[in-house]
Amino acid sequence: MTHSIAKHRGVALIVALLLLLAISTLAITSMRNAGVQEKMTANLYDKELSLQAVEATIFAAERLVEANELATPNLLPERIITATTPDYWVDPATVWQARAADSAEMPATQFIIEHLGLYQSSAGCRAVSANPAVDCEMEAFRITARTAPAVGRAVVMLQTTIGVPL
Repeated sequence: MTHSIAKHRGVALIVALLLLLAISTLAITSMRNAGVQEKMTANLYDKELSLQAVEATIFAAERLVEANELATPNLLPERIITATTPDYWVDPATVWQARAADSAEMPATQFIIEHLGLYQSSAGCRAVSANPAVDCEMEAFRITARTAPAVGRAVVMLQTTIGVPL
């Protein structure tokens, strides 16, 4: 009888050690996951700040276009597009216009404005206008804004197209 009790005590010790090992592994994994979630939250916050900064830059560039305050460095010229022509926003030769950050937390942003040419606005305008060739003609611009490239920061790029009456 005593022999079997000693044998059971040894098995109980081994089972307790295995349970301790399993619980320790679970605790370490949980701590590691908490660290990853913390990094993901910080990255999401940084991305949201970048998105807000780029949206503010798009808004400011739209106001420049609408006010017809297009200085030479802000406006990219029209160009002939071919299958091999790189887009302005990926072309390393493109000079981006800088916009200062609104606050210390916000990242700095950059923008370019492309002139896309003239177009006729809606059919509704042509139907009600006495002189649709003049009244309904608009200039089209594409505004591309992005966060300034920075190490360890989220990069956001947005584009919008705006039409301005002549």
